[in-house]
Amino acid sequence: MNISIRRSATEYHIAWIAALPIERSAASEMLDETHEEPEDFIRNSTDQNSYDWGRIHGHNLVITSLPMGIYGKANASVTVTELLASFPHIKIGLLVGIGAGLPSAHHDIQLGDVVVGQPDGSHGGVIQYDLGKAKADGSWEPKGFLQPPPGILLKALANLRAKHESGHIRLTQFLSKAMERNKYWAARFGRPTCRTDHVHRSKRMHDDKGCKIYSGEGGLTQSHRSTTDPVIHFGTIASGDTLVKNALTRDDIPAKVQQTCLCIEMEAAGLLSKFPCMVIRGICDYADANKNDDWQRYASATAAAFAKELLLYVPTAELRQNRNATDLTGYHKVMEQLKQRVEATQQDSYASKASELLRVLYTCPYAERKDRNIPALDGTCQWFVQHSRFLNWKNRSDAGLLWVSADPGCGKSVLSRYLIDKILCVYQDRTICYFFFKDDFVDQRSCSNAMCAVLRQLLIQRPELQQNDVFLKFAQDGEKFKTSFRDLWNVFLILCAKLTTGAVTCIFDALDECERSDGALLIQAISQSYSQIQQLRVKFLITSRPYGEIKDVFYTLISKHPTVHLSGESELEAEQISKEIDIVIKHRIHLLSKLRSLTQKEEAYLVERFTSVPHRTYLWAYLTMDIIETTPGLTKGHLEQVLGKLPQTVYEAYEKILNRSSDTERTRLLLQILIAAQRPMSLQEVSLLLCMQEHHQVEDFADIVEPPTRFKQSVRDLCGLFVIVINDLVYFLHQTAREFLVQNPKESIHDDLRPIQTVRLIEKTSTWATSIGVARSHRVMAERCLWFMFTEGAYRYDKRFYEYCNKFCNVHFAEADQFDVEASQTELALHAFIVWTESYGSLSEDIRWSHKIPYFFRTYRSSPIVFAVFFRILSVVRLILKRELNHQTRARIASSGLWWAARSEDLSIMRLLLSYGANPNTNRYGDLSLAYADEIGPETSLAMAITNNQTKTVRLLVEAGADVNIEMPLRGVSSYTTTPLGLASDWSCNGPPGAKLDIIETLLLHGADPTKRCYTSDGGLLDDLVVGTPLQIFQRSTRHKNLSHETVLSKEEEATTAEAEVRREDQDKINRFSRLHSRETGLEAEVKTKSKMKEDLEEVAMELELADEEEKVLYKIGDAFVHLPLSDTQELLATSTEQIDKEVAVLEDKLSNVREEMQELKVALYARFGKSINLET
Repeated sequence: MNISIRRSATEYHIAWIAALPIERSAASEMLDETHEEPEDFIRNSTDQNSYDWGRIHGHNLVITSLPMGIYGKANASVTVTELLASFPHIKIGLLVGIGAGLPSAHHDIQLGDVVVGQPDGSHGGVIQYDLGKAKADGSWEPKGFLQPPPGILLKALANLRAKHESGHIRLTQFLSKAMERNKYWAARFGRPTCRTDHVHRSKRMHDDKGCKIYSGEGGLTQSHRSTTDPVIHFGTIASGDTLVKNALTRDDIPAKVQQTCLCIEMEAAGLLSKFPCMVIRGICDYADANKNDDWQRYASATAAAFAKELLLYVPTAELRQNRNATDLTGYHKVMEQLKQRVEATQQDSYASKASELLRVLYTCPYAERKDRNIPALDGTCQWFVQHSRFLNWKNRSDAGLLWVSADPGCGKSVLSRYLIDKILCVYQDRTICYFFFKDDFVDQRSCSNAMCAVLRQLLIQRPELQQNDVFLKFAQDGEKFKTSFRDLWNVFLILCAKLTTGAVTCIFDALDECERSDGALLIQAISQSYSQIQQLRVKFLITSRPYGEIKDVFYTLISKHPTVHLSGESELEAEQISKEIDIVIKHRIHLLSKLRSLTQKEEAYLVERFTSVPHRTYLWAYLTMDIIETTPGLTKGHLEQVLGKLPQTVYEAYEKILNRSSDTERTRLLLQILIAAQRPMSLQEVSLLLCMQEHHQVEDFADIVEPPTRFKQSVRDLCGLFVIVINDLVYFLHQTAREFLVQNPKESIHDDLRPIQTVRLIEKTSTWATSIGVARSHRVMAERCLWFMFTEGAYRYDKRFYEYCNKFCNVHFAEADQFDVEASQTELALHAFIVWTESYGSLSEDIRWSHKIPYFFRTYRSSPIVFAVFFRILSVVRLILKRELNHQTRARIASSGLWWAARSEDLSIMRLLLSYGANPNTNRYGDLSLAYADEIGPETSLAMAITNNQTKTVRLLVEAGADVNIEMPLRGVSSYTTTPLGLASDWSCNGPPGAKLDIIETLLLHGADPTKRCYTSDGGLLDDLVVGTPLQIFQRSTRHKNLSHETVLSKEEEATTAEAEVRREDQDKINRFSRLHSRETGLEAEVKTKSKMKEDLEEVAMELELADEEEKVLYKIGDAFVHLPLSDTQELLATSTEQIDKEVAVLEDKLSNVREEMQELKVALYARFGKSINLET
């Protein structure tokens, strides 16, 4: 060791922490140089530590230890805090000393070995085993996350391990040199005899995953090695405040923390929360009854020698450029303070949390949709409720599922309502939840909405389940909680598991009318959780048509448990259903007989003729009886004539009903409205839509719109029983009614029961079958929505329909463009927007009244692209941008629409605008001047997204180059400014705490300055302006939110809060990951599109096999039409399908490469930032 020298205190960049004097002695013996205390060293007044100074491999470092007789994470934390107060230039640290080994079947850990805390992706290398939550079932849930070692040490560790793999290990060399240099030290720190290396096995020893692998007890000598050199182990170190000396306690730790643990120690948890360091432990005992001091000195020496070897791979120049430890602790302190505030928000009132959760879960009127189905007639549904499989399902606790299938029109939905209202409700210990799928409207086709309805009913009927863990999940996800089927399903199972009494029964009616992918999700979830469902006493009853695709998903369960399927289309069940249909027929004919004074013979004749029709269904009986009931002059001779023309099928009945229409044109328009409608339409709305024209004003409506009471009869005159009115809402009579009308068989959710041959036969013989195009129907609705929204006074005339137009106009545009390539819908909208821009004055009254369209549209700054973005019509936005050929002008136009896209959180339009050069730093006018935020909202797109708690929008904007430190005028006060971080830190506005934290962290990671002072209105009052850092604003605003358990930073703590930023290379990796994620999303969309094209071509090919070989056929392929001989068309289809296969293969290869690179970046970034960064996509 060289003669002592003196250096400047600012040159010491590494802190070596040793808990015990023997650990500090070992550290000192590893020094290449010893230094005297620097003359310019100024000890902080709070610093009680003593220091050794020296140099290893060109690195200047300081060594300190805990006070004599003091140990544990709290004291270690105090030591580090005092050290950093005196050494602001320290970059990294090493916590080096002794620990207790945890040998297992896969890790031969012996005394004298070294364990290094290394991250594995799920934690930072050290886990606190005594911090967590004891759950009701006796299990332990670990809490908290300790930061991983700094990136420069992890990189050095990777290089060291690579050298070790090649046999270049320097630890023993460094240890031997130290002992040769100091014989006295060598005598005390040398390796003890192996005879003292014994491990005490408890009766419950676990393997790496916490599973029992050994039964026995007593001391066992460790396995013999061919060398006495220490072995280095890399993995998880368990840290806690308990000095473990019991084998049973020791062996329970891996299972408790659910991690593979190699070592136990007592200080690391106190350091890693505030100090960037790596933990290195020499194994001195096994934390059992054999625990003694024999191996402590040697273990201290081996750990110190490894630390010296590690520093050999830390570049000195790179270390000098590294961030100071105080910078990192400042960042972590900010995030920790914010997380503490989030926890405090969970103390809000129980009642308000429950009320808000139930509100969010109410995604559709599920009870109203149930009651839309007619009640069952006495004597019907008995085929089912008396069936052995239903009784088995109802009475046995382990019968978790019953799938009931039957053909259309056989009364499945009526049966479901009957079970809910009459049969299952008599059991007081059962909680009945239900959802009726319908293809009519979007909200009835979603499995997420179904689970929302089920959860809501469960929480209302069993209020004891309204607990904090459910509220916490909702608080973290906000409104997005209701959109994830998997999350909703998991919460459902968790709630059911909490029930100590009673059972839960869920009925899902008409699963075939659910979206295909959604339906598969529900079936798979039930199938995968079937054994758990049986244990939880949860029952499911599902009805659907007998589609093969549904049966395919259920196949595994049906093969194991045949009783889960009750087939209503089977011969025996179909016969019983027919008998019950006869009950309905006889009942209706008896009522008709009384009403029309028929004789007994005439009544019997009607019964005989109706019940003799084969394959009759409830729907057919309902429709045909209406034809008879509305026929005048029912003499026997007239009856024979009418019955001779009686429809034999439901489709024939539909045709006959519509052919009776008094006004074919109005009937067709009414049906188009119902086909395109995105929710049930009221009589008032349908009446308005039928008569509305572009030139009409509100004052005209009184003369042309029929009142609902009168219009109800008009609907019957136009459509008969084809549509029905329930609670003043207009519906198709049945799902088959919609399927009967639409032009393309693929427009129905399923095609199994509607073969191509039948459709083509109907097309040739029918006026109404397949006569209405979906795209044309959406075009009709889109036109009328636009007309109504920009009619002066429309909002006050019908607020509900105005809100419908505002919400769904863009949907109708998109559907019209998707299916009707010949429609000039986009041109129509663009023309309307140009006209409205030029005549903005006509918009003023309703704009101010509705608050749906900002008053700003009146000003000269209004433009067609602003209208297009506001109404979220992507095709119009794209058309406007494509038509502008000047690059600068196009970029300015795109910029003027970006703010409005951010306002509505439309990421698709935002990405389109950014791709055309939109500047994310412009104001809502598209220029860079910032005036002030007014009643419309904040000035910049980023400020708008932050104010509205839009985490994805914020991330997209900052990745596109939005300035995270821009100074913006405070809302309504142009002379005071704030910053994006200042806005995000102001919690006087409502929003999910999880979203606010995500935004703050995104801004910090992209270079936002947490020390930049800005203004805010204390408590949201403009006459009470205050100024401060974002953290101070955060503290004030959370106080105004009445948060409990508040902890306020002292002035000294606020002063130590430093800028949170990342290194340039880290930022490059983050940006690269973001670009790759965007590329991944694009490739996935392309693959999905190509696969859908292939499916369409294959369906067309199957249809062609049924075509006449002599006829030419007309089919659409992509954006073009082919009108060719059959053989040419088939050859074209085969070529196109083959080409798509090749294109998909290329895309999937590119997607694989992108995902591989993203995974590599994930590993590197998580190793550096741990859970401080979220890269999950």
